[in-house]
Amino acid sequence: MRRNSVALGQTWLSTQIISRNTIFGALVSVAFLNYVFAAAGQSISRDGLWLAVSSTFGISALIWIAMLYVVSLMLETTDHTQIDRRDIAVFTVAIMLILVPHKYVPVLAQSGIAVYLYVRADTSKNLRKAAILLGAATVPMLWGNLLMLFFNEFILSADAFLVALISSGERVGNVVINAETDWYIKISRGCSSLSNLSIGILSWTFFILFYDRKYGAYKFIWLAVILIPIVVINVIRMAMIVTDFDFYDILHEGAGSDVANFITLAVIVGISYIGIRRPNDQV
Repeated sequence: MRRNSVALGQTWLSTQIISRNTIFGALVSVAFLNYVFAAAGQSISRDGLWLAVSSTFGISALIWIAMLYVVSLMLETTDHTQIDRRDIAVFTVAIMLILVPHKYVPVLAQSGIAVYLYVRADTSKNLRKAAILLGAATVPMLWGNLLMLFFNEFILSADAFLVALISSGERVGNVVINAETDWYIKISRGCSSLSNLSIGILSWTFFILFYDRKYGAYKFIWLAVILIPIVVINVIRMAMIVTDFDFYDILHEGAGSDVANFITLAVIVGISYIGIRRPNDQV
């Protein structure tokens, strides 16, 4: 009876019409939707419906675009390899993680899927590109937050050092004090440059894959060109708040904050596009 069951399973695996790309594309989509629902719930309860929607639930537009491109790459690939036992095992573990009611656990499943698909991509160029971009998309969603969790003091102190340097303030840990007025700001995780740095890395990866460029040394130079302005814009914003208390409401939570975020995103995308779209033989 057991042999018959195994034989039936092997027959089903060899004749089924669902490709590996299709089933994992569906998994990635469901995992991202779970992440979005969790982020939306937090954003709406904190900021209200209108602000939450207008800020895309705190999820960068680049993440949305990257995830759409990942799924499209997986579904458009010409490699229609049928699923096997290893695929089923990974699928089973991934679906259990995806169903966990927690914001970051589905992203952990996405990371595992990215590694697995990269290893199993074989000759499928699109599937390999999808795996790389999926892994890059999980950096701002999960791994950047974990990095902040373990190196919180060092990262925030580095931001505070740069802010104090520009504003001529005094730094105590992650606090920057205006020496003349005793007004101070305490730099928290949400104010750190790290979150936008991870978005910069995602943008760089996206354009390299979109334009089918190689990871040459000159492309890493452009990565640095992308990341440096991100830090500069954020540090200048915080330095202005230290310098003048009147800037706090405008630049921290008001329209100025939205403008700074828009400028940062425009700089990230603009530099990525200008630098990465160049042929591989040009810097």
